[in-house]
Amino acid sequence: MGAEKDYDVIANDDEITMTGPAGQAQTLRWVDLGAVYVETSETGPWGLDVWWVLYGLPAIEAVRFPLGATGEDSAMAAFKRHLPGFTVAGMNSTRNAQHLCWQRG
Repeated sequence: MGAEKDYDVIANDDEITMTGPAGQAQTLRWVDLGAVYVETSETGPWGLDVWWVLYGLPAIEAVRFPLGATGEDSAMAAFKRHLPGFTVAGMNSTRNAQHLCWQRG
């Protein structure tokens, strides 16, 4: 089991919440979501090199969790359910970058 499993993500019809390894929680309501990005870095394969980054309105980072986090599958289902036009981008990138997956119109 990798370090990514130390991050728990719960998505329901109102919000998404991530609880990190130290017990810190980040929550964002869907109505306050402004954008979703995939953030990649050059730290792989040894570090956590792919992250989901959700920005609220205004563009302040609100929720962040790594690829493979516990509950990621339910988060992906919620993205598809709540975010029209959501697409996955940047998963094959090996550079430091953010790849836009969805943005409020």
